[in-house]
Amino acid sequence: MCLPVKQCLPVKMCLPPARFVKAPSLMPVLLRFAGVIVGAAMLVSCTRGVSEQPLNPVAPTPAAATVTKLTITPAGGGTMMIGGSAAIVTSGSLPTNTVVLGAFAEYSNGTGRYVEATWTSSNPAVVAVANGGLNAVGRGTATVTATFEGRSAEVPFEVIGGIAGTWTGTYLVEQCGASSGSLSEVLCTPPNTARQPGLAHVGATLPITMELTVSGSEVTGVVSFGTIRGTLMGQDRGTGFFFLTGVIEATGATLNIAHWDTRVQRDELAGFINYQLRLPNFPGTGGVGTRVSLTRLAPPALTSEGGR
Repeated sequence: MCLPVKQCLPVKMCLPPARFVKAPSLMPVLLRFAGVIVGAAMLVSCTRGVSEQPLNPVAPTPAAATVTKLTITPAGGGTMMIGGSAAIVTSGSLPTNTVVLGAFAEYSNGTGRYVEATWTSSNPAVVAVANGGLNAVGRGTATVTATFEGRSAEVPFEVIGGIAGTWTGTYLVEQCGASSGSLSEVLCTPPNTARQPGLAHVGATLPITMELTVSGSEVTGVVSFGTIRGTLMGQDRGTGFFFLTGVIEATGATLNIAHWDTRVQRDELAGFINYQLRLPNFPGTGGVGTRVSLTRLAPPALTSEGGR
């Protein structure tokens, strides 16, 4: 009798034949029994060998991507104005046509994205980290650091004076006209004539002061055009641009702001102001176009790294 064990062995295992004339009567039985035991042992060994080989091998799990580099954008930091703020981006890819503030992580698998890093400032009196962004608190410089998964990056930020403050300077008259001859004479008559030069003739340089305060996006200005002084209201348009509008009535004159386009850069204020003017005892309305140039009066002291 043969046992098929082709699964493990290339041959059949056969039991010894039962017909032995000279052997004791029990010998064939014993031989058969021994053969069964040997065959069973071989089958168990074969089965054990097969079971140790996985039927469906599992691919090894790839290693997780790690952060290889962390960069803060905008590169090199930036400049902020007192009272300004910038939101921190925490997700997404690098923009192609805008500049955002965020920590950009590059990974070992070649990918990259903005991440939710931990941000700190070396000088919170200048730049404070709060409410998911950077807030410009005081004039000066500070180093801002972002940390994420063992990587860090840092950039400098400078905070400069904003719109608020006391400004003094002059305005240069570039245009002057009036709707009546008498008003034109008193307002626009050029110099070097037999008549008295006009109060706002072309080329005249006249004094102007501003006391500006800012609340949110609203700007309030106490403005003096020479002796004509009053309060105007306007809006902060961002990045130092602002405008004021309104009417000032003083000493019998009425000054109406027709156009205002000015910008603050550090401690300089410049731009264009056009106004309409009515003077007592003169018919009609005059129009004056000016270019203004002012400087900040007694700017606050700079705050250096480590304190005020």
